[in-house]
Amino acid sequence: MKVLFVLNTTVMGGGNISFINMLKGLHAKGMECYIVSPDREVEATFQEMAKDYVQKFYYAPLVSYFYAEPRYLSGLRKLKAYARIAVYCNPFIRKYRADRELSYMDKIVAEVKPDIIHTNVGVIHVGHVAAKKWHIPHVWHLREYQTKDFHCMIAPSYDKFVEMLHEDYVITITKDILQYFKLTDNPKAQYIYNGCFFKADVTLTLPKSKYLLCCSRVAEEKGHRDVIDAFAVFHKKYPEYKLVIAGFGDDQFISELRVSAEQKGCSEAVDFIGYRKDVRPLMNKAQALIVASRCEGFGRMTAEAAFCGCLVVGHNTGGTKEILDVTGGFPYEGGAEMLEQKMEEIAALSDKEYRLMAEKAQQEAVVHFSNEAYVDGVYSLYKKIMDAKRN
Repeated sequence: MKVLFVLNTTVMGGGNISFINMLKGLHAKGMECYIVSPDREVEATFQEMAKDYVQKFYYAPLVSYFYAEPRYLSGLRKLKAYARIAVYCNPFIRKYRADRELSYMDKIVAEVKPDIIHTNVGVIHVGHVAAKKWHIPHVWHLREYQTKDFHCMIAPSYDKFVEMLHEDYVITITKDILQYFKLTDNPKAQYIYNGCFFKADVTLTLPKSKYLLCCSRVAEEKGHRDVIDAFAVFHKKYPEYKLVIAGFGDDQFISELRVSAEQKGCSEAVDFIGYRKDVRPLMNKAQALIVASRCEGFGRMTAEAAFCGCLVVGHNTGGTKEILDVTGGFPYEGGAEMLEQKMEEIAALSDKEYRLMAEKAQQEAVVHFSNEAYVDGVYSLYKKIMDAKRN
């Protein structure tokens, strides 16, 4: 079976880590996998991790059908957002870009002759268009809300996008995203949780080191301001603890967080360590993973933490809530004040109490969030699609 995957980027992040895990598992089941992306040069880490499982990489000038809401922005970013909206509202520019990306896709589809086209995110639409043109089954893999999590608007509209989804097969990475796009009663749509680690990767290290961990893209919507505010209060009571912030992000925003930590008197205990290819060593030793984002599409790090025996303090919304409902942990609602209280609860656990909670979380994670379960779910959908195609 040949599958053509359509990606919006090869830059490494949670979505592409999950994608590569899926790719590896499908390749082991005999799939021929091809990738098309808008990156002329495939990102080096992605290339290294995926090359053994991909028949060929293709470039196409793919268009992302979303734009940032100007009301969440300021300055130059706000002007750029309005310019992007103007492009989407111009019918001539919109048609030119759509025709151009489709012409590239036509050549790729003609060469690969895929059995299935699988679009890895919701913001790229040309996979849907090409699949209809070539009478090939299409799978949407929705890893984000687009609106709630990234403060973006869907082009041309949310309602039009939902209509397109109902014409194809759909995978969502949580039940909440399935519901958000009105797919709950659609027999061609289902949720399949991302795979994080293999079952054999379960580890539990005790006692824990005295630090709390944030591990995500460093951005406003990820809740880092609340984390700094909460930790500043927590640190006065538990001065032996550090806050480790791992991940890439906007330099200006990171600078603002550094200033905030300094103003609140905890800068010497806050370490910004940048992107880490493998976060397991950090999670293995952390007292807790802090997930302050209000609208995580899935919350890969929350599930990964369970495999690593690291308890999670997470905002009780979106994908984070859905995972903590399964694994247990320390959910909170509201802002920094409630977050700080949960930090204290984590710090007060005995090793025995910690172990019992961590082992329960691991057991549930293996069942629901292992790479094996993830790949089996996608592969089963492919078989269903091919059976329907033959009939």
